[in-house]
Amino acid sequence: LLQGPLRNSQMRVGLNGGWNDSVLPRYYFLNEDNKDAMTDTDIRGSIDGLILGSNAQTWSNQMGGAGRMKLSQLLDMYYSERGVLNSNVRACQRITQFNSMFTPDQIFQQSYAFSGVLELELPPAVNVEDAGLQTFNSMAVQKLISYVATMQDNQCSFGSTTYTNQGAQVSKIVTPGVNLYLVIDFSYDYIDAIRIASQLAEKLEVSRFTGNISVINARDATVVVNSTNNILDMYANFTRDNYTRSQRGFDLARIVRDVGAILQTRLYLDQQLNTAGGPSTVVLIVPSTTAVVNDNDKNYIYSRLNDLKKNVPDARFMFLNPGAKDKFSSFVQDSSKDVFTLALTDIPTSVDPVVTRLKQIPRRVINPACSYNFNSGTTTSNLAFRTYIEPVGGVQYFRIHPNYFFKTSGGTIKITSTSGRTLNICQSRVNTLPGNNSQSDTCRQITSDTYQIYINNACGDTTLSSCNPFYFSISVVPTTSTSGMYCTDDNCRYPDSVQVDIRQDGLTCASGALSCLRNTSLLLLVSVLLHQLFNS
Repeated sequence: LLQGPLRNSQMRVGLNGGWNDSVLPRYYFLNEDNKDAMTDTDIRGSIDGLILGSNAQTWSNQMGGAGRMKLSQLLDMYYSERGVLNSNVRACQRITQFNSMFTPDQIFQQSYAFSGVLELELPPAVNVEDAGLQTFNSMAVQKLISYVATMQDNQCSFGSTTYTNQGAQVSKIVTPGVNLYLVIDFSYDYIDAIRIASQLAEKLEVSRFTGNISVINARDATVVVNSTNNILDMYANFTRDNYTRSQRGFDLARIVRDVGAILQTRLYLDQQLNTAGGPSTVVLIVPSTTAVVNDNDKNYIYSRLNDLKKNVPDARFMFLNPGAKDKFSSFVQDSSKDVFTLALTDIPTSVDPVVTRLKQIPRRVINPACSYNFNSGTTTSNLAFRTYIEPVGGVQYFRIHPNYFFKTSGGTIKITSTSGRTLNICQSRVNTLPGNNSQSDTCRQITSDTYQIYINNACGDTTLSSCNPFYFSISVVPTTSTSGMYCTDDNCRYPDSVQVDIRQDGLTCASGALSCLRNTSLLLLVSVLLHQLFNS
């Protein structure tokens, strides 16, 4: 209607552009000015709307009727690798789906019906008869189909045959579950620092369903972004102004002292909220090329890290370093897995192995009564928390640290599916990621019954530091039907998420060390942090 009367067969369909930044895209610019042309963004959005609208009723019926699926859930599924429900309908396959789902005649009917309504909104001087509407629509549809065939969309990470319900063809999807403390040297240019933070937050899918992120200054341990599950909060606080006003530099002794106190405060908060488990805890430190560790500080750093290992047992320290890996390898538990190389020329590639590693850190199962001082004599009784697992290929890994079962007799972990779906559960004392792939793994499937992990004198005569944790994984056994299977809990990310209850009895407390809070300054620091937590 806008181009047809003037350009006829020369009408323009398709107008591409590009982002201002390939790593931190915020603004999209068209390559040329043509106010009447249908842009690539318009085309993609229209195709997405057509695909979603055409399938909405089918998906609603699969979920058991109207109201079972929120619009936010539908969009989240469609614009992710997993696709909508158990289908391959997802944005990264929109062109293939467009060509297979709709004929040129169907596209014409959609366009023609809308143009009849739009024509009524045009200025009175513009009057297009019905024959003209049909002619212009026919030309536009032909040009659209030809142009769509040339469009380059992002490729799916999982192929159409990989992400299915056909048993062995299902790839494991490890949903991120981590509370990340990003400690970064503010000596970097701001654009590089925000690119690092953005890549981590986006690829870890920071949200209330997965975990939180904090951003902390590596010089004075100032918290720039307080623990948040909203990426927008990170961008709102980690601004150029805040960055340039902050101290630059690196002080590892200050980091392990003050960030360690934050971790202890979080354990106290777990105690107050009676939190029985949840995301893992990781401190990722990003030094600059000029960062050094004073030799006079090393003994204190090693001592403090050793104390934290005993009193905040689920916390893990990692480094993303622009220089040699061995520069900081002595400060981590596993130097082969927890130190990464940062290349500012390719931040996404540098961040990818970090994200992969973070997904491998098991989630926590804890006795919240232990807090950070691990007072003996506090035993859990019928304490539970709920987790939600991807229905197709989803797997979550958990760890029970020996601090919570040393000298325990009669302790149990009970795992139950509350969604009626069959679960595959594997446990090990050796393999951190159990799952039918090691002789040390013990696996069993459950549907309506309960899987139990028995903890009875599990450390024997060994010391606490020599006792292995309990590791277990929970995955969902594929099914060809999702009829009537829906998750209505507010904490369900997807309508077909599988709800799993993890219940514990008999977990105790042991640290093998005195409380880390041995001096007045640390006690004062934790007091301030607790005040901020409960008054924020």
